[in-house]
Amino acid sequence: MIQKVYGPEYGVNRAKKWLAEFNHLPDVVTDIPPLNTWEYLPVFFRAIYHIGIKYSGRRHFWHLMYWTFKNHTRRLDWALVDIIFIYQLHHLLLGYSRSLDSQIAKLQK
Repeated sequence: MIQKVYGPEYGVNRAKKWLAEFNHLPDVVTDIPPLNTWEYLPVFFRAIYHIGIKYSGRRHFWHLMYWTFKNHTRRLDWALVDIIFIYQLHHLLLGYSRSLDSQIAKLQK
């Protein structure tokens, strides 16, 4: 059950559905200064390296990015945030599974 919630393939399917149904809020003029893109470039490249290259579920990452680029280009930033959340939740699942396995091994001794 937990693997279906936190597994990368299921997370990408949920993200695709959310991105397809999501409507951006209208542009509103505010006094808030815009984001400095140069500050977020290192984060972007780290995400590409860790999730898109090193991560074992990287095919799900590239699948979501390609699907978003093809169908909802303006939502690529949201797709990147979603895939980072999916990556983090998957690592939580792996840690929980290892912890649970060690607890079971202690009980069996």
